[in-house]
Amino acid sequence: MSIYANHILLDILSSVKTNYLVAIHNVCMDKKFCQNLKAARAQAGMTQKQIASLLGVVESCYANWEQGRTEPSVSSLRKLCGLLSVTADELINGEL
Repeated sequence: MSIYANHILLDILSSVKTNYLVAIHNVCMDKKFCQNLKAARAQAGMTQKQIASLLGVVESCYANWEQGRTEPSVSSLRKLCGLLSVTADELINGEL
């Protein structure tokens, strides 16, 4: 195999590795967000239905956030923080 072909192969492998690591990071981050969102809601003593109503979304929309199927918009995240008395950093990265 030529040096040129080796460089191409290394570039491809590097790209695959980077994409894999980004995907793993995103899965872990999403899982942490879901866990923190559910914990914050429980600490606030509210149901999914109550939170959804206060946010102006349907209950299934909110439930999808807790289950990691979808993510809230930035404006919904801001509202969530106010309702649950937590920061966005606590929801995304923190341990509640």
